[in-house]
Amino acid sequence: MTAEPMKYSEHVTPSGLRVYVEEIAAARSAACGYFVATGSRDETPEVMGVSHFLEHMSFKATKKRSAIEVSRELDNMGSRANAYTSWERTVYFAQVLPEFVPGAIGLIAEMIDPGFLEEDFRTEKNVILEEIEMYNDRPEFLLFEYLLQERYRNHPLSGRILGTGESITALQLEQMKAYHADRYRRSNIVLAVAGAVKAEEIIRIADLLEDPGAERRSFAGSAVMIPKSESGRHAKVTRETDMREHYMAAWAGPPTPKMRERYVASVLAILLGDEEGSRFAWALTHKGITEDADAGAISFRDDGLFYAGFTSTKENFDRAREILHGEIARLRKGGLEPDELERARTKYASRIMLGAESTMSRMSGLGNDSLDGVGYFSVREELDIIMAIQEEHVMEMAQGLDDPIASAQIGPI
Repeated sequence: MTAEPMKYSEHVTPSGLRVYVEEIAAARSAACGYFVATGSRDETPEVMGVSHFLEHMSFKATKKRSAIEVSRELDNMGSRANAYTSWERTVYFAQVLPEFVPGAIGLIAEMIDPGFLEEDFRTEKNVILEEIEMYNDRPEFLLFEYLLQERYRNHPLSGRILGTGESITALQLEQMKAYHADRYRRSNIVLAVAGAVKAEEIIRIADLLEDPGAERRSFAGSAVMIPKSESGRHAKVTRETDMREHYMAAWAGPPTPKMRERYVASVLAILLGDEEGSRFAWALTHKGITEDADAGAISFRDDGLFYAGFTSTKENFDRAREILHGEIARLRKGGLEPDELERARTKYASRIMLGAESTMSRMSGLGNDSLDGVGYFSVREELDIIMAIQEEHVMEMAQGLDDPIASAQIGPI
C-alpha cells in the first residue's frame, strides 16, 4: 500500500495555543478543529455534565454575535460543522472549502468563548434534560456507562458525559462560567487543520487570534488515582419492557501513551469482533444467535479497556455469552488460524488509507494525537506499524483476556 506525501507543521503561540497543520496536496477541501483538553473526567459530581453543556452553549450567542448570526455564518461558508464531548476532551470542528478556512478558524475560536446569556442557558438546559431522557430510553448507550461505573467506581471516569437529570437541573450559570475560565485557556487547546491549506497561512491566522491577556498554564488533568482492577465486578440492570438483552465485558487495555500497543489492540478487535469475517461474526451473528457482536478498545491517558459484547434475545442470552467467552478462550489456547492475522492487518490498513482521503479524518487524528502527546504519525508510519504487528504481539495481548475486570448487562432478564 502506498500513501500520498503530506507536509506536517507545528507552532505554539505566545499564550500556549498549539497549532498543528497537515498539508494534503491532493485535497480539495480542508477541515479545522479546536480540541480542548477537558471532558467529563475533569468534572466534580456537583457539575457533572458541564463540559457537554458548554459544547451546546458554543452554538448559541457569542460575545460578538447572536445565535442566529453564528448559524448563518456557518451556512454562508457551506460548512459541515459540529462538536462532541468525551471523557477527556471537547472538540469543535468544521469542514469547508479552502477559501473559507480563515473564517472557520476565527468563527470557531469565537464560539468556544460563548456569551453565556441567561436565556441561552435556560433553553439549553431543557434541551439537555430531554437528551438525557432520550438516552435513558436507549440501553445500547447506557450499557457502556454501566460498564465504566463498574470498572472505575467513584473515579471521575465513571461519571456520565451528559450528566444526570439532577446535576443538570442544579447546575448554575456561574458554575459553568468558572469551569470555562479554568479549562478553556489557550494552553489547554489544540488547533488542528488538514487539507488544501498552507501552514504559514494557518499559523498567521492563529497568531492574529492571540489573546494578549491569556495566562499560559499547563494542565495535568485529573489527579484522582485509577482504582485497582478487580475481576468479577458485574452490573445487571433489568428493564422488563426491553426487547433485547445487551451485554459487554471488559479487560485491561493499553492507555493512550502506549501507541503501538493500541494498534495491536485494534487488530485484535478486528480479528475477534469485526462486523464481517471475524470470529464473533461467524460464531454468533451469522448463526442467528445474536443481533450483533463486536470488540474494541478505548484508551485514556492513564488506563485503557479492551471490550467485547453482543445484543441478543433473552432466550439466546446465556448461549451467546458462553460462545463469546468461548471464542476468546479458543484464541488464547489455540492461537491464530492461517492468514487470520494478515486479513485483520489488511482490513485495518485499508481503513487507514480510506481515512487518509478524508480531510476530516486526518484533522481528527492530528488533533487527537497532538492532544494526547503521542506525537505525529504520517499515514506511511501508521501503515508500517500495522504491517509490523506479528502473531506474538496479538497473542500476548490476547492472553490478558482471561477473567473480565468488569461486565454489564441491561435488558428484560
